[in-house]
Amino acid sequence: MGFIGHNVLEHYGLTRQFFSRLNPGVGKKAMTVTEMASMGGRARAARYTRDQLREFARDAGRPAKLDRKGLSQLRRLLAAGRSQAECARVLGVSVRTIGRAVARIPDDGVRS
Repeated sequence: MGFIGHNVLEHYGLTRQFFSRLNPGVGKKAMTVTEMASMGGRARAARYTRDQLREFARDAGRPAKLDRKGLSQLRRLLAAGRSQAECARVLGVSVRTIGRAVARIPDDGVRS
């Protein structure tokens, strides 16, 4: 049973340049707190207006699988008595996506 020893460089004749090509971050200087802060958070909030930040947030993240039209169709299907699995097949999304959407639908105080 083979096992790689702790001194891989010596056993296989590999150089440090080989490993630095695999991981380009090796050998770079660590970021300072100021550099990290300039990437986001309070520094970004101080640099941009609230409207600009809202615009950035609107474009960020992954788009929703169910848009307004899909959500209204989901509501109609559920009102017609369809199961979440059937709704998922009709809308072309996963059952989990349907479950998350159903959890966000207000129940208007009606309990079954």
